[in-house]
Amino acid sequence: MKAPRLLASAAFLLAPPRSRCLAGGADGPVLREMPAPSAPSAPANDDDDRPRPRKKLHDPDDRSRRGPADVWNEFLRSGRSPRRDRKPIRVDYEGQHPFEHSAPHDNPHDDARRTERWSVTAYNDESRYRPMRVQFDTHLLDALSEAYPSHVSYVRNVLLPSLRNFWAEALSIIPAAKIEVPLTGQNNQCADEVKELSGLDLDDYLRFDVAATPRFVSNIGKENNVELGDNGLSLVYHDRDLVVIVIPVEGTDLCPQRVEDFDSEADSQLQTLAFATNCQHDQVDRPTVGYTGICFAPMDPSDRTQKTHKRRVLTIAHEFTHILGMNSYDFPFFYDHATKRPRTPRNQWNMPPETQVLCVDGTRQSALTASEDTLKAVTTANGYIAYEVVTETVRNVVRNQFDCRTVEGGRLENQPTGEMDCFGSHWDHRLFNNEFMTAVYTGSTQYVTALTLALLEDSGWYIPNYGVAQNSPFGLGKGCEFLEGQCIQRGSVPEWGRGTFCSSGSSVGCTPGRYCSC
Repeated sequence: MKAPRLLASAAFLLAPPRSRCLAGGADGPVLREMPAPSAPSAPANDDDDRPRPRKKLHDPDDRSRRGPADVWNEFLRSGRSPRRDRKPIRVDYEGQHPFEHSAPHDNPHDDARRTERWSVTAYNDESRYRPMRVQFDTHLLDALSEAYPSHVSYVRNVLLPSLRNFWAEALSIIPAAKIEVPLTGQNNQCADEVKELSGLDLDDYLRFDVAATPRFVSNIGKENNVELGDNGLSLVYHDRDLVVIVIPVEGTDLCPQRVEDFDSEADSQLQTLAFATNCQHDQVDRPTVGYTGICFAPMDPSDRTQKTHKRRVLTIAHEFTHILGMNSYDFPFFYDHATKRPRTPRNQWNMPPETQVLCVDGTRQSALTASEDTLKAVTTANGYIAYEVVTETVRNVVRNQFDCRTVEGGRLENQPTGEMDCFGSHWDHRLFNNEFMTAVYTGSTQYVTALTLALLEDSGWYIPNYGVAQNSPFGLGKGCEFLEGQCIQRGSVPEWGRGTFCSSGSSVGCTPGRYCSC
């Protein structure tokens, strides 16, 4: 049976299982964060001329027809700059990046992609990699600091620092001297998209250290490492490897306000917690800038128990991973660590091929297509098209997880999570039920496994620390039948699936060993 449709692209959802092929988790029934009490509105002040977030993408009369996931997908379809249209914005790696040495495809008309030639032996030392330094730029949250002071404080001072520390431990990268984000001009897609979603310009709410030259921004981080550059035309983030702009979206249709605001069954069962995507990449195609929206209504900032905090961190970590490159539109731009070259051949404009492909929703689309040693089409046991990531490390991890030496790779979700997502950007829920990069959170314990870290390693842009990975018990050692067979056969669970799958949602219960008892 085909799995239930996932309703959000790069948006993490809370949802009860709705399919007859039900997988057991660790914690039993679905867990939801109850909406916090409505925050008081910011007091009116006619003398306050600070910019306010406009209610972009917000139509109260359309609520019965559009939920947050629909609005986000609409933005991805028509409001976001496609990956193929972006121009790289050069990052200074101070001569240390191996791909700058080996790139065979420099376009003489593209200054951002010009590289300097160094000895090959200069790049075979992993000691050049350093823990990834993330800059969470939260200055636009000042727009909500009066109406939601507790939420803003929790996100800034508790949630995001925990996430930054996690990824610094999990991933290493060639350090960047600085990342520049244009505010205007042809390459200002990040600023444009932030404004489309929030109604705010990226330079709104900036505060400066008046005694400093150049003009350093005083309300981004605590290290005075962000300046207004290029005559006020860009923001420059020094000594950071990734910039994530946190945008204020509470009060727009991108976030649920109250459960009773939604009329449809799907909307009443789904609460969008966060969404994210990347919007800028460098001369070696690595995503260097992204943005995320965090919804406040499903979050009670006074609840800081370890279990709740861990769940929130994993939610934002899920979105963060999309920024890092776990997207179908980023797969064609992956590099090979061994050859230091793109995994997918490029044309004279350094672009992967655009071909007509069969998408997981059964339609044919023109899409940038990764090579078959990166992404490969397969047919599932139920006869549906799906795609698998078949890179070397991902393949080894999947084989070890299921104890199946014939499986070729990690399967992506075969239900489209958005109209623009042809191949899938999440792991398949049927096979990797409680991996944190599946698209639906069912309430069971989520695991940051070696599978996602392997994909990030095989992107070529990162070296992961597998010491942070957790072993998921779901399907562990179940063999090739678990991967290849139907989980419901003639109305019942086959022998190999017992203890993992159930045929009726009313009979799900979980044992301390994290397996389902039907």
